[in-house]
Amino acid sequence: MTQRDFYNAIVKADVAQELKDYASAQVQALNNKNSARNVKARAKKADENKPLVAQIKTILADGQAHTCSEISASTGANIPKVSSLITTYFKDTVIRETVKVDKKRAVAYRLAQ
Repeated sequence: MTQRDFYNAIVKADVAQELKDYASAQVQALNNKNSARNVKARAKKADENKPLVAQIKTILADGQAHTCSEISASTGANIPKVSSLITTYFKDTVIRETVKVDKKRAVAYRLAQ
């Protein structure tokens, strides 16, 4: 049983109001702690991804449609990471197309102009 489960069980139980208030305060403290940790992690991840996002933007800026595997080969990042960064950072500025590569269909991206 985690701390959160324990405190939530106290809040729901038939116990004194002071105990419920204390448990609610502890749950809120856990939420604040986790929130601060998530903010720091997101900021660190954004700083780590900044050079890779710049490389992807440079590749997509030529106006041609590029698949994630092409971008991955150029940047050295793995394909799922490239796909994730494109959908996260270029959601509104990229056009998604379906292209044929070696008789198979693949998704390609290019910047909207």
